[in-house]
Formats: sequence, structure tokens, C-alpha cells
Amino acid sequence: MAALVNQPEQYYLMQIISKRLETDKDFASKESVYLYEKLCNLMQSDAMPILINRYDSFFKNRRSAPFLTPYHYSNEYVGIFDRIINVADARHADLIERFISEHPSLAPLKDKVAEIRKRPAPAPRVEPPFRLGTQLITP
Repeated sequence: MAALVNQPEQYYLMQIISKRLETDKDFASKESVYLYEKLCNLMQSDAMPILINRYDSFFKNRRSAPFLTPYHYSNEYVGIFDRIINVADARHADLIERFISEHPSLAPLKDKVAEIRKRPAPAPRVEPPFRLGTQLITP
């Protein structure tokens, strides 16, 4: 992953992580929790559907989650989800609104949905040029 930072191939990293997380529905593998965190840190709005749909599985399987008091668990549950939705755009507003309505502990974030609806979607990402070795090949 570190080798792909600021490289054209980084484009594929999100897709690979997303596919991996789609196959491990319950986060049975510890690697899935790690990959989810990495995908979250990439802060790309294209990752929103997988981040939202797998949020409960991720949070349930986090290393620190079993050791949190109910108060801290609730605060962290809301805090991490808030950080995720801060990069969401209008394409994800309905998904986020539905998720928040299904999870009462996320009710404080309901006001953010109107703000998310106003955020324009970024231009579609273009697949990067293909490279062979160290020379950049452009079409």
C-alpha cells in the first residue's frame, strides 16, 4: 500500500480493498478490520457504500471495541461514523440517511444529511495510464 501512494496504481487500491471487504461479510478475518481502516483513511467518497454497509461489522470486530465502556462505545461509534460521512457527497445522502435512521445512536448526525445533499459529486475518476517498469505510458 505504501508503494502506491501518489502513484497511478493507487486508483486500483480502493477497488481491491472494497472487493475484499465485500467477500468477508462478518469480518471474520482480522485483515478485514485492517483493510477497512485503510479504506477509511483513503478518504475517497467513492468508498462510501462499502464503508457504510460494513460499518457495524467493522465496529463490532475492532480491537478496542470490547474494552470500551457503554458511554465510550457510543461516543466512538458516532465519532468514527461522523469522520466517514464528512467525505460523503450528494450521491450517498439517501444511504447515510437510511443508515442513521436504522441506528438510533447516530441520531445526532441526522442534521448533517442536509449538508451532505448539497455537496456536489466529484468528477468521475479516470483510470490512470498504464505503466511498464518506471516509464509512464499514456494513451
